[in-house]
Amino acid sequence: MRAFSALFIVASLSLAGCSQVYVPSFIQVYQPDIQQGNVLDAEDVARIYPGMYKQQVRDVLGTPSLETIFHGDRWIYVYYDKRGKQKAFQHILAIYFDEDRVERIEQVGDPLPVDRDGNVI
Repeated sequence: MRAFSALFIVASLSLAGCSQVYVPSFIQVYQPDIQQGNVLDAEDVARIYPGMYKQQVRDVLGTPSLETIFHGDRWIYVYYDKRGKQKAFQHILAIYFDEDRVERIEQVGDPLPVDRDGNVI
């Protein structure tokens, strides 16, 4: 019985040591920048206008992130960006076509962060 009690105490103390991990304040955990999807530039998005052909849009913005057979008249460009410990943002640009020409453009999500010159930060 004594052996069991001693084993129980040792096991309890060793598990209690695992309950919290102390990280000193001077140690900073590295978080890499994450960019996924189509990198959308504010200038390139501004160049898209109603009446453009699909190939012209593809030349400016590249291949869309999402193009389905069920919605052949809609292209979706997704851009996700997280810089280190900053807040992440996701920008979605949906372009609708009517007979291979741009009908309308919808921007969903967070706006693209731009500097004074209009360049994406």
